[in-house]
Amino acid sequence: MGRRKDPIWDSFSRIDGKTGIRARCHECGHEMYGKVERMRKHVEQCHNRQLMIPGDHKRIADGGVPLMSQSMSMVKEQPAPSKRAKRIEEHFQTTPKSLQPDRQAELSRALAIFFVRNKIMYKAVEDDAFKKIVCPGFQLPDKKGIADLCRGLLDSQE
Repeated sequence: MGRRKDPIWDSFSRIDGKTGIRARCHECGHEMYGKVERMRKHVEQCHNRQLMIPGDHKRIADGGVPLMSQSMSMVKEQPAPSKRAKRIEEHFQTTPKSLQPDRQAELSRALAIFFVRNKIMYKAVEDDAFKKIVCPGFQLPDKKGIADLCRGLLDSQE
């Protein structure tokens, strides 16, 4: 008795005459090696795919009765996410050109606390890489300004 055929093969056709085991997707016609894991991955990513989900796995929460009397139900799969890599700028909201004075003061104090707690040299505020990660509306103090903020912070704690 041979191995049992994986149910994923119901969604593919075996292609004869090629080297190795190859398969063609019934939905989109894509050809691939007949490796079960690759076929499953293709099914997950195929845009036009309707997955066959066993009905007895989908149960009504309160009664435990299958949603459909058939053994299989059709479920439309969500489209796969875009393959295009997103730019980092797309993850941030645009901010106003300048911040409100109270917000500016709050962020300056938080920056001073960060510098003191992490023992960062004041000249780090002048580094181009540091400037790129700061909120666009925040007016970054120079190294003398951050030194004064840190000194004021330490004096207020004593």
